[in-house]
Amino acid sequence: MDKLPTETVRVIAELIDREDILSLRLTCRSFAALGLPRQFEVIPVMLFRNSLENLLRISKHPVYRNYVLTIKYGGELVSNPKTRIAWTKNEFLLPGAPKKTFSESEVEEAYQSHVRYYNDQNRMKATGYDFEMLQSAISRLPNFRGVRIMSLFSENSARFANPPPAWGEAFCSMVKVMGSPFRFLPCWEPSYFVRETVAVLAACKLAPQAISWFDSKNFELGLLSCDGDDNGDGGGGGGGNGGEDEIEADYRRHIVRLSRFNNFVRDPTEDLGPPLLCATFQSLTTVKLETSFTYNLNYELYQQRLGTALSGAKNLQTLCINHRGANSEHNLSFTPLLGSSTWPHLKLLSLSSFTIHEHDLPPFFAHHPSLAHFTLDNAFAYDFDWATLLQLPSLRTHLRQLHSLTFTGSWGANAWTSALAAEVAAQPCFDIHGYLEGVDVDWSFPEALVGQVDLNAPC
Repeated sequence: MDKLPTETVRVIAELIDREDILSLRLTCRSFAALGLPRQFEVIPVMLFRNSLENLLRISKHPVYRNYVLTIKYGGELVSNPKTRIAWTKNEFLLPGAPKKTFSESEVEEAYQSHVRYYNDQNRMKATGYDFEMLQSAISRLPNFRGVRIMSLFSENSARFANPPPAWGEAFCSMVKVMGSPFRFLPCWEPSYFVRETVAVLAACKLAPQAISWFDSKNFELGLLSCDGDDNGDGGGGGGGNGGEDEIEADYRRHIVRLSRFNNFVRDPTEDLGPPLLCATFQSLTTVKLETSFTYNLNYELYQQRLGTALSGAKNLQTLCINHRGANSEHNLSFTPLLGSSTWPHLKLLSLSSFTIHEHDLPPFFAHHPSLAHFTLDNAFAYDFDWATLLQLPSLRTHLRQLHSLTFTGSWGANAWTSALAAEVAAQPCFDIHGYLEGVDVDWSFPEALVGQVDLNAPC
């Protein structure tokens, strides 16, 4: 520790888990051995006041700020603690509830800590404090390159169990009493993360230098809503954005209020809906999105808008879209998202839970000769038979030129017209497994198709 400045030790205390406090000296030595560039490459940030303020302190440091390349942003919403009686009852009904008996004063202190975090998070969102902090910090990072939106609950639940020591004794005491993160950061509630994503992207848009990659583990299609959309969800730039966040019903929903972050910092030509995404995507070389089905009348329209934003990323090299928890009725569609785009430098494409039409893949591969790696997971054939399509000489030629090709998950089709019909007609979909190996090519291929399709045969 004596080799590190006091400021650096303070930053470490903000970032490391509390369980490491007993080996803080060893942690600091390891931190010092990394060298300054590695120490500050990635900064985790949560929607807590002390976490946002720590990011701002780093951005103001004349040396540390030069090494920050990205932030990992997790904006989970703290649950409503409600009444003391309800809070105490719920804590001991949850999985992993503490077995230890705590004193009345310890329980009261933990409850009040929960109330303070809940109220403070409400105030930050209602006043735009979180956006102001992100904007101020990111604008000071000269080498900032990208943003990762963390998956809700899963990653930050570990930080709840082992909070950084700088979060304070009150938070750590609350953790001991609650015993489980499920009540503080509830994972069973709908994930309305539109506002938090918009705040980060808007802050990046106002920074001196555009970001080059965007990785969202929780990309909601509500980010693509506009004024006038008949959806009632008030998404990224959608309806109901005129006032402040005053009640919990608004606070929990998609709504982006505070007069759209004060008219996007007084620039009337910009909006926080699709125009913000389009402007952000223009500079990106890497886009990784994990989406989930949104019950919305404008589901198809939102896909078209996402396709428009993606088409503007002319320097795109890596595109991964993973649509979680979907079935064939709620898949993403290949045509509106990728059908009209051409990316001259695209090298890697990974898609999951997509519905594909017969004429989607052959022209796409023809327009992207630079593509080297292709992964397709959980796909559905809308108007063709998989074996028939994969035997087309034009498509097979392109597939053989790939460095890696991976087909995984469950595949389905409206009609199986080839010799595979007898094998799969009774199944709505079949599991993709097995593989074919070729020279310089690592294939992962449906076992049921192996007898029907030979990618190594002469075209």
